[in-house]
Amino acid sequence: MFGTRTLSSARGCDAIDTRAGICSLSLIGGVFTETFSDAAVYAQPSECWDTVQGLWEDEQAWLEQANRGRDFVKTNCSYDQFLPRLLDK
Repeated sequence: MFGTRTLSSARGCDAIDTRAGICSLSLIGGVFTETFSDAAVYAQPSECWDTVQGLWEDEQAWLEQANRGRDFVKTNCSYDQFLPRLLDK
């Protein structure tokens, strides 16, 4: 998922959906760094293949990244967090 500061999904919800599902990696543009911190992997479109390949070749790095993403979703995107996030806007 790639966006700009003015054109992106609703606060990166596509990435959140990805993190909560079966996929263990969200590869997104750097515009979301403030939102997802180390819970996502950041790359420019031209860097995607090399970035994924590097993680694929390092199982420990892949698993650690997947765990960071799932932990982010559990902490920030649970049902308990839904109402406070709505009220924040």
